[in-house]
Amino acid sequence: MNCEICGREIAKEPVSVKIEGTLMRVCRSCARLGEEVRSRTAPTSGAGPSRRPVHTGGSEKTIDVVEGYDRLIRREREKLGLTQEQLGAKINEKGSVIARLESGHMKPDIKTARKLERLFRVRILEELEE
Repeated sequence: MNCEICGREIAKEPVSVKIEGTLMRVCRSCARLGEEVRSRTAPTSGAGPSRRPVHTGGSEKTIDVVEGYDRLIRREREKLGLTQEQLGAKINEKGSVIARLESGHMKPDIKTARKLERLFRVRILEELEE
């Protein structure tokens, strides 16, 4: 293997050093130019993190968007006097996403619907029991 600094053949084992934030494998004489990095082995504990099963309460519940969500979002936005871009900025979404929601071409995901529910203080999601 060749030194990444001087290009000479490395006779023994190369040294890993960090030079200006870059990890390099170099010869012993070039190792003084950087900070030596020793490889660390991760501790083996044998057991991984424990995970508990989530209890759903017996019956399956599905979350869906209410009927007429597109008109609801537009009406609430206009009530606050916001443009689509301003509403998008308030909930950290693009204005084009708001336009697609209001036109009905896109259903809001749960995260976006929750943001809109908090802002407008209306229900956009409903639970359906199966």
